[in-house]
Amino acid sequence: MTDWFTWYDLAVPAALALALGGGFIAAERWPALRTAYYRSIRWLLAPVVAVSGLLARWERRLRSPRWKLSGGCNRCGECCELLAVSITPFLARHPAAVRFVQRFHEVNYGFVHEGYETGKGLLFACPHLGPDRLCRIYSRRPRLCREYPSAYAAYPPDLPSRCGFRLEE
Repeated sequence: MTDWFTWYDLAVPAALALALGGGFIAAERWPALRTAYYRSIRWLLAPVVAVSGLLARWERRLRSPRWKLSGGCNRCGECCELLAVSITPFLARHPAAVRFVQRFHEVNYGFVHEGYETGKGLLFACPHLGPDRLCRIYSRRPRLCREYPSAYAAYPPDLPSRCGFRLEE
């Protein structure tokens, strides 16, 4: 896969630069500060998140999808067991940026970090999946969940076997 660059590659380092001034190093060093810090970053980054949503909508209008998908959700809940937060190859080369994205998702969405896999991104378990395999926070779920699977993600979506979506060749 060729290395590619997106607007997200600019947004995360910019947010990270702001975060470094605001205590990123302290939050990483003292876990007691971590939750307050990343929650405050969420509030400070709200305009960046809003702009990123707007840019994502423009990207869908101006650019053809990276991956071709068909089908629809059949509410099996398998995709919610292990979430992959796609990180572009450019960002993956910067450990501080990867750690920032990881902590942001842990603190603000309650996701539990499970690791990193090349070709998928950061892997998280979702604590919001109920025993009936349905989302307990469906009406306020993160954009990552609302837009899954994304035909514009850095890597092709890893669709579970029972998923109603299909990745076409």
